[in-house]
Amino acid sequence: MPALSEYSNVHNTVFNIISEKGFRIWYDRELGRV
Repeated sequence: MPALSEYSNVHNTVFNIISEKGFRIWYDRELGRV
């Protein structure tokens, strides 16, 4: 199932990018409190 595997790879990449951005925003907020 190449289509499904391709979709999974794209989904994981997008999820990783969003997670990284969200983590950086949270990290900046935490640093701003100190």
